[in-house]
Amino acid sequence: MSRHRLLFVLLPIGMLASAAVGRTQKPVDSPATREDIEAASKLMLASAAEYEIHVGQEENGRPLELLREPKLKWSNPAASDIQGSIFLWVRDGRPLVIGSLYKWFTPTSRMEHEFHSLADEPLAAKFHGKPVWKTGEVGAKFADVPNAPAPTSAEAQRQLQIKQLAKEFSASGKYRKDPNDTELRLLPRPVHSYTSPKQNILSGGLFAFVRGTDPEVFLLIEARGKDADNA
Repeated sequence: MSRHRLLFVLLPIGMLASAAVGRTQKPVDSPATREDIEAASKLMLASAAEYEIHVGQEENGRPLELLREPKLKWSNPAASDIQGSIFLWVRDGRPLVIGSLYKWFTPTSRMEHEFHSLADEPLAAKFHGKPVWKTGEVGAKFADVPNAPAPTSAEAQRQLQIKQLAKEFSASGKYRKDPNDTELRLLPRPVHSYTSPKQNILSGGLFAFVRGTDPEVFLLIEARGKDADNA
């Protein structure tokens, strides 16, 4: 086994654990305007900032860091008049939580928040100081990428390797209005790229398979090595 490894994990969005957020549902007749979408985006960021997420038994310690810039803004016209944003919470550069915050504009107006753990320990989250989410198991289990070459020594080349490997994956979804499988589209660029020397991660890339621009499946690929801090 090479000292350097390329690993991956696929995360179906349908497996997201939902954190319930109370919002009054109101019937709406007209589609969202640009002003409505901008207001919703600001509300999503404000809501994301209200989450305090801890790993393992660290509830009294430092929470995960929210990357305040959304990694993806999405819509899904095939499903409804809906707009959403993808946020990440990280530790030492590595994403440990994916959050999808979105608003339905028709036929009712409501907000929903969904999360998935990428951590190898349980997580606990609070929203406005109140517990809303707690995991009881590992959020992601990695596997070696079959027949993958050893990661190169240069960061730019490793990122190119990761992008090329992502193209070898495919994903599909099944939806109530369509009995046939729907092939999902892989966004050509990772929604987030990172390194984490403290966790022996030379390079990492988080990719999204989308319907419209709505992420339905995430693909996480990492190049790991014991000398990551010297790479």
